[in-house]
Amino acid sequence: MGYTDSAAMERRLLLELHMAELGGMHESSAQSLAEKLGVTAGYVIRLADRLAFRGLADRGRYGRVSLSEAGEAEAMRMLRRRRIAESFCKWLGVEAEVDAMSMDDTLSDAVLEAIEVKMEAERQDHGENGEIKVHVISPDTHGNPQHT
Repeated sequence: MGYTDSAAMERRLLLELHMAELGGMHESSAQSLAEKLGVTAGYVIRLADRLAFRGLADRGRYGRVSLSEAGEAEAMRMLRRRRIAESFCKWLGVEAEVDAMSMDDTLSDAVLEAIEVKMEAERQDHGENGEIKVHVISPDTHGNPQHT
């Protein structure tokens, strides 16, 4: 099998390990991870070794893999980025999960933070029932603009 983007596969592995942790499995086998990722167990072990080298995963005996504390924090950061990108696509009126996955991988933290701030500002410009609050600028008696 040819795997062109090992960095993307590392991110997918981190997220799979995180999901396993949420499900109560503190260790996952390379074989079960390989089946979920659609790769070989040997490739998962190589990915896990790279994550372990960076302090993001722990490798156990018999091909067992788990997240380290740093790996858990990185997985949470990745999920937050994904959530922002998916929310942005929905905000634009686009159901584009694949686009959101690409966005969270390529946009900088600063851009994603700006997107999140902008979307929150837009949400605050809507009433309780989702109606848009209209800000009308009209002149006062002296001709100065005032917001109503």
